[in-house]
Amino acid sequence: MKTISKRFAQLLFMTALAGIIAAGCSKEKRVEHRLEKVKNWNIDKIDYQKVQTGTGVTAKVGTETNAGTMIFNKDGSGSYDYMLDGQKRTGTFTWTNSVNNVTFNYVATSATIVQAVSYTILDDSSKSMTLQGSEVIIDATGNQLVLNATFYLSK
Repeated sequence: MKTISKRFAQLLFMTALAGIIAAGCSKEKRVEHRLEKVKNWNIDKIDYQKVQTGTGVTAKVGTETNAGTMIFNKDGSGSYDYMLDGQKRTGTFTWTNSVNNVTFNYVATSATIVQAVSYTILDDSSKSMTLQGSEVIIDATGNQLVLNATFYLSK
């Protein structure tokens, strides 16, 4: 009797574990497919804060509305074109995602230092996605800053 109960418990544990893994993978794929399917995302709003590296002093806080676009291609490449604090930011990137993050590997043509940046997915509904993260930038005067930003995207 103990052997059957022990085997049943092991089987139940393995089934639950498989379900958890499958649920995580399916959400990750769902995010990937949404980014690719919509492809052209409007950047409705960017809330941002620029912080001086080293000192931690806030240099600027602001909001951009109707800021621009981001494009996500099926091959894992993409591009961005938007305004932030009066400065046009354009360039290309490669991207990957997990269940809760989208990671950009920037190949910049404007104010961004080439880097990998991971943005947390705060909201992922059928018509919009909200991404929040931080990256290092160079401002118009050549100062290195940390940009904390929340991007509100819609299809």
